[in-house]
Amino acid sequence: MSGVTQYDHLETERRGPVLIVRLANESARNSLSAEMRFSLRTVIREIEDDRSIRSVYLCGKGQSFCSGGDLRMLTDASAPWAVHRRFRTTSSTRKGSRWRSNSPKARRK
Repeated sequence: MSGVTQYDHLETERRGPVLIVRLANESARNSLSAEMRFSLRTVIREIEDDRSIRSVYLCGKGQSFCSGGDLRMLTDASAPWAVHRRFRTTSSTRKGSRWRSNSPKARRK
């Protein structure tokens, strides 16, 4: 890594042994979108492979460092059908899963 490198909603700049990681999604106050989290994961893996990086300086572009989770993304991800499909996908990989239908079911006891 050398110079300035652009990622989705993230940029890095190398200054000798220091890597500057800049959150770069000013329009959303640098909220942690899925794209930014994937970019951070990529940068962290690159840092682990580069032994010449001695320190990392994390900062944000614009007025905010980071406003937290991206609420628009979280709202979309918590839509009832999307949650049901995610749950069904993850639970159906277990042995003996009870989920067999694409639509949610309610059971009374």
